[in-house]
Amino acid sequence: MRSQAVGDVDTMVFSPDGTRLAVVGLDGTLRLWHLSTGALRTLRAGHDQPLRAVAFAPDGRTLAVVAIEDDGDRVTLLDTTTGRAQRTIEPGARSPLSLAFSPDGHTLATVSTGNGAVETWDTRTGSRQAAGNSLNRTVRNGRRQPRRAARHYDPWAWTGSSAS
Repeated sequence: MRSQAVGDVDTMVFSPDGTRLAVVGLDGTLRLWHLSTGALRTLRAGHDQPLRAVAFAPDGRTLAVVAIEDDGDRVTLLDTTTGRAQRTIEPGARSPLSLAFSPDGHTLATVSTGNGAVETWDTRTGSRQAAGNSLNRTVRNGRRQPRRAARHYDPWAWTGSSAS
């Protein structure tokens, strides 16, 4: 593959078989390089907005791309052969920063900016998976935060050790 300037790149990812490289950026273009031939394919994710993240499905035939929209970001699942949108996932006010497919490709995980919420989506229907799913909770400092009952806080309780 020869070197080529592509503008403001946000994210890039290799295909599972290592033959292609997908690059997205602020110009709203998805570039898909075939590494052995250097052939470049330019796709639009159905939006003219900047693109933030990209992930290949394990079979290499689908790409998930996040478009930054004024009315809420969208995740578009694209067919890498035809370039056509297969499905759109609309996370609402939750703005996905990163994406990852499950090994079978049927689930897409997103992590949102701001609150770090991790959510899972069914790639066949585009619907959010049940809220009871253990992944659908906030992640902070790389750790899932357990759901805890509120604790009573007593500001007058001594928590240090005594020096006797």
